[in-house]
Amino acid sequence: MSCLAAEKRGIALPLVLWVVVIGSALLTVAVFLIFQEQRAGQAGRRLVHTFTQAEAGLAEALATWTPRSLNRALPGTLDSLAAVGSPAIRRLNQGLFLLTVRVRDGATEARLGRLVRVRPVRLAVTAALTSGGPVRLESDATIRGDDQPSPGSADCPPPDSAVAGVAAPTVLTTGSPVIAGSPPSIERPPADSGLASEDLLVFHDLASQATLSLAGGALQTSPATVGTVCNPSVPTNWGEPYASIGPCGAYMPIVHVDGDLDLLHGRGQGILLVEGHLTLHGPYSFAGLIMVRGGLDVAPGDSAVRLNGAVFAGGVGSQTTPPAVLSITYSKCLVSKALLSSGQLVPLRTRSWKALF
Repeated sequence: MSCLAAEKRGIALPLVLWVVVIGSALLTVAVFLIFQEQRAGQAGRRLVHTFTQAEAGLAEALATWTPRSLNRALPGTLDSLAAVGSPAIRRLNQGLFLLTVRVRDGATEARLGRLVRVRPVRLAVTAALTSGGPVRLESDATIRGDDQPSPGSADCPPPDSAVAGVAAPTVLTTGSPVIAGSPPSIERPPADSGLASEDLLVFHDLASQATLSLAGGALQTSPATVGTVCNPSVPTNWGEPYASIGPCGAYMPIVHVDGDLDLLHGRGQGILLVEGHLTLHGPYSFAGLIMVRGGLDVAPGDSAVRLNGAVFAGGVGSQTTPPAVLSITYSKCLVSKALLSSGQLVPLRTRSWKALF
């Protein structure tokens, strides 16, 4: 009996050691899992915090930039701009931008991107030439309401339906000018302010968003570059209407002139707003939208003035010298592209937000 009792007491020590080892292992695993869960929770909190900061940065940057400022800062397609801090924006095309924000919190980083588009000012175009006063044309004038893209705009869609050629209280012709459209001409009431009331509201709205504000006088406009980069700081740089993929092809400024304007031979594109009288000296070409509260005239001469897009004026042609070599061709694409320099930036309705890696 004494021998059996001694053997039982000998098993106790290994059993206790085994229990201690197993307990220590379990305790170690439990402590490890607790610390892992704590680190995962902290990382999750940091991740949520960085994403929240990134989303707030996207909203703040979206409120900071406007089509007017971006049109001047990013004159070319795929140009990019980084603000003070993290937000950056890149022009993808005339009316689409990629906004990105990068936020870091310790070892955690969040990088978000949002696609935003331009919601432009709305303008109803019913004719290639819309006048609040009489329109006087000579035999070499051509006004066409058929939708035609500009020769330098390769990204325009197929032509849309035609508008009227001329919309004015009266149309006085000398010789046989070409007036085409659907219909060729329509009569509208005269406007005391030069432009109709609804068009005048658009005029003031666009003027408040002007990229360039000029006093008037005589100007000669043409594209300006620094090397191969468009230089929008030059007041007479109104873009390049003949090369949409060139350095200044996407630059379509909103130009507001507070007075009379004489445009000497040259070219430009975008939106031209004139408070006074506009006189064009050929050869001159403009692509986009022209709105003149006073009259529009073409200086006598043999060189043509070609306007593609749409023209709104208080009157066309003086009683003594109606415009001779004048061509106005309606282009829905060019008007739409010009208006993309105005309005506000808004996110795409679907799939505008994405995490970038």
